[in-house]
Amino acid sequence: MADSTPSVVAFQAPPNYICTSNIEYAFCAPKASGDYYIAIPKNYPAQQDITKIHSWFENLNAFPTFIPHTPPEFNASNNYNYRFYNVTSLLPLFIQNKNGTRDDVVGPNCFQTVLASSGYNSLWGRHVSPDEFKYYLKRDYIPVYCKKAKFGALIVYDTSSLMYDAGDHAAFHILGGIVFQKGGWENYYPYENTTIENAMNTLGSHWRPPPEDRFLNPTWPGANMKWVHVCYEKRHQSIERETSSTPQDRNWFLPLFQYYINRLKRVSNFTWSTFKQNRIDLLTIENMWKILSDFRDRIGNVNPTDVLLKIDDNIAESYLELDSLSWQYQAMVDTYYPIKTKWHLEDLYRERYVNFNEDFYEELRLYLKLLNAPKENWDKIIAKVESEIKKYDPVSLAGTGERIPYFSILQKAIAACQSTSCISEGASSYEFTEYGIVWNFLRQNWYYEGKEA
Repeated sequence: MADSTPSVVAFQAPPNYICTSNIEYAFCAPKASGDYYIAIPKNYPAQQDITKIHSWFENLNAFPTFIPHTPPEFNASNNYNYRFYNVTSLLPLFIQNKNGTRDDVVGPNCFQTVLASSGYNSLWGRHVSPDEFKYYLKRDYIPVYCKKAKFGALIVYDTSSLMYDAGDHAAFHILGGIVFQKGGWENYYPYENTTIENAMNTLGSHWRPPPEDRFLNPTWPGANMKWVHVCYEKRHQSIERETSSTPQDRNWFLPLFQYYINRLKRVSNFTWSTFKQNRIDLLTIENMWKILSDFRDRIGNVNPTDVLLKIDDNIAESYLELDSLSWQYQAMVDTYYPIKTKWHLEDLYRERYVNFNEDFYEELRLYLKLLNAPKENWDKIIAKVESEIKKYDPVSLAGTGERIPYFSILQKAIAACQSTSCISEGASSYEFTEYGIVWNFLRQNWYYEGKEA
């Protein structure tokens, strides 16, 4: 009978693998692409191997593959004292697909990597802002001692140890202190494995200074910082919390969030060669910024994460997704087609400020629907809005900070129909700000002293 506490057998890692070992197993992850292995000392009874591996990876839906002979890359003499299993299939699909690769697009970052690896599939392949990461971290995770971190723990790196702070970087803990990560949003950062202790140095080894700093500051800024890490694991059950949303959240913000999310997703996977002809018109981007700004005013800037946690999940998640995608879109603009001269800016405004295509009409029809404008009058309102917008020369706006007053034009087009009952009763009073709209009828129908009527 095997001793219940076998002695540790030294394990030798090959050059192309990162390995950690303890008394129960050695876990090896490829430095680049390749398979993942668990090696179990032979003085443990083999009949317990599968059960143990399933418990370590907390995955009963896939099975490790026993390797009858020591894999060639692990042919060091000491390693013959181990039984080897290929455990790649037990890892999250995101890691299986992404390990050892680089993205073609800019935007996906470390926060996307850890959450996509954790099963948040809707985040796969896009930027995740620190605010969005913090929201999920605070809602779905609890802090744990890093020495007790299990499979799936999130490791957050910062220069301080504040709880539930997004920090500067995050990595996904696989097993035995080995983590999976990507660096920043730039597409030269690879998806790779490293150790908890070496994560920031590994990230720094890929860092490239901005073009304007490549001679002045060639060293990674984090090289001399003292990094600390905080570990989190997923809650076993969701926290009980009361959430609520106003009718304005549900009937105004949510459909607009979803519309602009879909618009941004249509271009989020384009590279520099296809982005220019598919970029979104500036007028639509300005409208989107206005909606985001209005919602930020609604949640305030004091503990916004706590406010979002009190709002219905689908609304909070949609807002955060749109906020992240809007950041990614701007990063794509700045990376693929930076504005270097006034001529470039004027050319952009000439070609891409507004185009009267199906995207333009789709966006306008959504606003008319949300404003309860009678459908039989949409054609007249749309024609009026288009006619008024065409009176502006977009090039004259380039670099001025001014914009076509889309919402004011929309208000006047709708108001022109009042005398012929174009607007239904109770939805005919409007109050406009300089860059957007606050509709009195929204307040009348959706609010009463900040509460639902």
